Amino acid sequence: MCGVPVSYDFLGIFDTVASVGIAQSAAATLFDGHGGWGRKELMAVPHYVRRCVHMVAAHEPRGSFPLDLIDCSMDGREEIVYPGVHSDVGGGYGPGEQGRGRDDADKLSQVPLLDMYREARKAGVPLDINGPGIGADVIAAFKVSAGLKQAFAAYVKKSENYYYEKDHGTPGLMRCHYGLYLRWRKMRLKDMHAQPSFKAAQARYPQDAADLDSANAELKEEWNDLLEVEKAGGPTITRYVEKFVTKWASENPKTAAVVSTSLLPAAVAAEVFVPGVSAATVLFGDKVVKLVQAQLKEKWEQWLQVRSDWNMGPPEPAISALYDNYMHDSRAWFKPLGDDDDVWNHRQIQELKAKQASFERAHAAWKKRVEMGMPSPLQVTQAMGVGSTGWGPVGGLPPEPEPRSPLTAQQADLLKRYDAAMQSAKQARAAKDPNAPTDSAVLTDPKVTGGLALQTSGREFYFLWGFLRWRTVFVNGVRWDQPRVPTVQEEMEGMRMQMQRQVDMKGIGVLFQ
Repeated sequence: MCGVPVSYDFLGIFDTVASVGIAQSAAATLFDGHGGWGRKELMAVPHYVRRCVHMVAAHEPRGSFPLDLIDCSMDGREEIVYPGVHSDVGGGYGPGEQGRGRDDADKLSQVPLLDMYREARKAGVPLDINGPGIGADVIAAFKVSAGLKQAFAAYVKKSENYYYEKDHGTPGLMRCHYGLYLRWRKMRLKDMHAQPSFKAAQARYPQDAADLDSANAELKEEWNDLLEVEKAGGPTITRYVEKFVTKWASENPKTAAVVSTSLLPAAVAAEVFVPGVSAATVLFGDKVVKLVQAQLKEKWEQWLQVRSDWNMGPPEPAISALYDNYMHDSRAWFKPLGDDDDVWNHRQIQELKAKQASFERAHAAWKKRVEMGMPSPLQVTQAMGVGSTGWGPVGGLPPEPEPRSPLTAQQADLLKRYDAAMQSAKQARAAKDPNAPTDSAVLTDPKVTGGLALQTSGREFYFLWGFLRWRTVFVNGVRWDQPRVPTVQEEMEGMRMQMQRQVDMKGIGVLFQ
């Protein structure tokens, strides 16, 4: 630095993900998240870092979170695989999220946190939590509950003998653990609602339970879809266009009516009368179709790889216990195609407020007319005989009915709770209260927003991503793919061809030597 040699004694990193620029989940065959400051050459750990420890998550399923590994061929580099999704390893979820844990000491992320602290201390980093001036809150932040210690140790002991190709390094070990996870996920397809953690999520934060439930339902759909694709001989974009356009049309009938009038006849005509041109090509263009088809092919090939793990049967109780009680589902709550929970709730509240405001304006106008003895516009129209009801002129008009609020009693009560909570939070912030809630905290408080519709969609498309595939891993900026293992038939054919070459070169006698 400025001509002076610099070295770093220690660098500790947790599950490093590069989703800079356009993320991998947008189009994996074009983008991998290594844009801007996330370029591959900038992701490498510099040589002047003497010791680097990278703790990685074995169970992260999201396409938007590909993993960048460090170069462990260099001295002073070590990678450690931990059970959990991205934030279970680095940062942690809040206590009670998705029904897991009661306090900080129960968080699965406490284990890698404490391990990283020890690694830093061994490297000489002056971080002594027992040193002078360290508060009790800092010491408590490093605690691990007895239940988590026991569950984690049991998981490690039970999973340590599972076979994986040592030559495959960190990615191979990750896939071994992810295979265990897939077995657990299949087991929980039928009985997730009966699990204590799911019931705890329902009680604490209903949106968490809705996330877990809808993600589980999507996994069922993903599996059934892959079984249907197997019967069809492989995936095609036309299949998914038809499937999801039908679903979209049922959810958006008015827009679909306009679109179908202008686009669909041309698309269908092209597919029928132009050889080699599909409706998908007409709707989206040839380049988009080829791009999506390549992604479908990749998902299909990965399903063929994970299928044996998926069909292997439930894992041991010690494996399931850690997943059930401590590990989170990052795909369940992650909705890049939807809204954050606070935005979702705020939109609904604003819609209720708009309805209430419209009612209040109508009620004020009605009250004014009654006080002045004026008829309503509808009554005037009816009296003139031009109303849509077909009534003729009448001598006397019946009293105009008083407008009624379109909100239910529950919705009206919800708005009162919301307004009171927001006012209280605003006052607390004005008073510099360190515990004052943010607007986002108010909008995600079930005591305030209970009764609003819960969001159940918006995740990455399961037919491209989902659970039934491997996590993407980069090594030195290059995507890692498992080396292909020849089948028994291919090995036998290779031996036959080698023997044939020997016979061709040396004669039949070589077989008897």
